[in-house]
Amino acid sequence: MFKTIIYNCVVAAGVIIASPYGLAQSEPSTDCDSKNPRQAVKGCTDLLDDMSLRAGEAGLAHYKRGVAYHKMRKYTEALVDYTTAIDYLPDHHVAYINRGQALRMLKQYEPSLKDYEQGLRGMPKSVIGHLGRGFTLAALGRQFDAVDAFSTVLRLKPSYSVALKARGRAHRHLKNYDKALADLDLAIALKPDYAAAYVDRGTVYLDKKNHRNALADYSKAITLNPDSSIAYYNRGLTRRRMNNFSGAIDDYSRALQLRPNYTSALLNRGVAYRHMKQYEKAVVDYTTALGIKPGYVLAHFNRAIAYRYLKQYDAAIEDANIVVDNRPDDHGAYRNRAVIYRHSGQFELALTDYSTALRLKADSVSALAGRALTYLALDQAELALRDADRAMVLNPRHSLARRAQSESRKALGKPSND
Repeated sequence: MFKTIIYNCVVAAGVIIASPYGLAQSEPSTDCDSKNPRQAVKGCTDLLDDMSLRAGEAGLAHYKRGVAYHKMRKYTEALVDYTTAIDYLPDHHVAYINRGQALRMLKQYEPSLKDYEQGLRGMPKSVIGHLGRGFTLAALGRQFDAVDAFSTVLRLKPSYSVALKARGRAHRHLKNYDKALADLDLAIALKPDYAAAYVDRGTVYLDKKNHRNALADYSKAITLNPDSSIAYYNRGLTRRRMNNFSGAIDDYSRALQLRPNYTSALLNRGVAYRHMKQYEKAVVDYTTALGIKPGYVLAHFNRAIAYRYLKQYDAAIEDANIVVDNRPDDHGAYRNRAVIYRHSGQFELALTDYSTALRLKADSVSALAGRALTYLALDQAELALRDADRAMVLNPRHSLARRAQSESRKALGKPSND
């Protein structure tokens, strides 16, 4: 019985496993076994050029070369070699698990899941197999099943911080925040320098609107890993929610230094600039994001708002049209365009869009208040007051609804409710 060796691979929570098979004892040592992946690729390739290899030896050489490619993050090449190894050695359960890992890295989640499950039939106690299967299930949105997979890992290997963190993340997606915090607290207690666990716990706190704790966890993650773009980005989100827009911009900017094509950071920095009334800078960020990710609907949506504040209504409507075309069932898309039409004096078009938004979402306070103001502009004060009153019932503190009601009552010669 050969001992299975586990190699750490520098991929997102990924590992690959060495084969439990051995080469024939009479075979001379080759670079195929080298710990240097480039040398291993060359050595295995030289070995495979030897036409005298038996089928099992060729299968093992392909497997080892797959492992070497895997460690080099050449997942497509690894996939080819793992597949050939399985053709030669159909009971090579480790090859199935590692091929599942390569497929997961290539975001081919359904075939990845099949490979993990095939490998686990032969190796039901493989921690790495169950862990990888859990990651794949999570990527497929099957969070309940992912929790079960990570729980299996923890039964096999209690106090495994990686599995605790992964299960905590799955619990968070299920909005089981207390369970998520329990897992992440334990992961951090077991591994106090686990920067990624602090990021995930910070995100749970952010979901719970505990901004102070979220900020502390993201800052700790940055201290442990100053090159974590996600930690800076999430801290930026937290600071923006705390109305610290300049601090948010600093964090988004640092995230972009570390990851220049980070479109979410560009989008949210643009939002922060908009809150600071730096609309030109906001437009630049949204436009840059669209250059990286053409058709990015959220960038078009937010750029339309920035253009509206700049009174560049034609450009704003052009972006708003793109959003409506891409999201015809989104009430917010119509409401956003209606606001632009109203501010540009195109009241009939605004009225049509507000009405469409309200057909899609009848309790939209913003759409009711906006339509009320549009009715006022069209000298239809009775209809305006009807909408304004409905908006105030839904949210008496909504500033636009209060304004619409006040102006509608004034237009009708009625006393204010204030």
